[in-house]
Formats: sequence, C-alpha cells, structure tokens
Amino acid sequence: MPIPIPLPMNRVKPSFQEWIYQKVAYDDEVCVVDIMNDLAKDVYHFLCALEDYEVIVDEDSFIQEFNNHMYDQYR
Repeated sequence: MPIPIPLPMNRVKPSFQEWIYQKVAYDDEVCVVDIMNDLAKDVYHFLCALEDYEVIVDEDSFIQEFNNHMYDQYR
C-alpha cells in the first residue's frame, strides 16, 4: 500500500470563536453567528413541522449542535 503524501496546508483553521464571530464580507454589522443561528432556527422549525419526524432536543441545544457541526465541516 503506497504511503500518502501529505499536502501542505495553505491556511490554518480558525478556532470556533474566531470563526463564529467573524464579520461577513458584505455587511460589517453581521457575523457568521447571526446567519448560522437563523439557518439553524429555520431547520429546527422545519423538522418540527414534519408529521413523521419527532424532534427530541430543545431549540437551543439544536442550534448549538448545528453550529458545532457546521464548524467541523468548515474547510
């Protein structure tokens, strides 16, 4: 089995706090956390509205886990 050659990292992944509170490029008043929280709330309410799906977590926990998951998938 060939040994994989590591690829150089061009950028270091920011910490969760740096990532979540960074300003978006098109608006100095909006942070990533604002967009992520709105998106997470929309997804949560969509899941709650499904008849054949039972949501077993509260909204705040869902938002926190949603943001953590999105950060883990970031870069």
